[in-house]
Amino acid sequence: MVELRHIRSQLLRRDRSVWVGLPGDLDPARVRYNLLILFDGFTYLHAIPTPRIVESLVSEGRIGPTVVVLVGNPSEVRNQELLCRPEFAAFLKQELIPSLRRWYGLSVSASRTVVAGSSLGGLMAAYVALRYPGVFGKVLAQSGAFLWTPEGPGAEPGWLIREFARRRRVPLEFYLDAGKYEWKVFPPTGVSLLGSVRHLRDVLVAKGYPVSYNEFDGGHDYACWRVTLADGLIQLLGTR
Repeated sequence: MVELRHIRSQLLRRDRSVWVGLPGDLDPARVRYNLLILFDGFTYLHAIPTPRIVESLVSEGRIGPTVVVLVGNPSEVRNQELLCRPEFAAFLKQELIPSLRRWYGLSVSASRTVVAGSSLGGLMAAYVALRYPGVFGKVLAQSGAFLWTPEGPGAEPGWLIREFARRRRVPLEFYLDAGKYEWKVFPPTGVSLLGSVRHLRDVLVAKGYPVSYNEFDGGHDYACWRVTLADGLIQLLGTR
């Protein structure tokens, strides 16, 4: 069952749509749930049938009971708010998570909470977790745009990668993937998306983070992410 909800966000100064995929027998008082929060919610509802994928993994015993939250990112603001914006990260922690608790009585530990996205959404997922590791303990980044850096004099590609290298290690776990054909170099960075994902992987491993990494036979494409989403969820939430 998928419910469409709306949050009147003070931090974002606009309403925000979220689609919530719920188990049919939701009972937070008795069941320990996983929580999956995904950006680009409309796309992950339609181009990638995320609730159905999660339901299948749960029914097969591959992952435990999981609540899916698909966060809408309207096209007119998406390319701004997913660029490691503190106010969007704060919206997730201060407005979205409390709303889920109020609507459903849902309280999930960071160790069972996955924040996820593709491209800029993957970048933002890693940023949110680094900023609030006590709330979002697992990162699923599909072809994350980790070559991004803030504009300005002397800007170098890979700002978030350097932040992970600079800061102390926090309790996070990662699933990263990228396509073998995402090798195009983006001027003026001089870096490809695939190269930036590999770079982040190496930095995280060097810092001692648990990292699962996958290079799939494809490019920057929802058809590929539709397949690897299940792989990432099994890696991060898989039953032992």
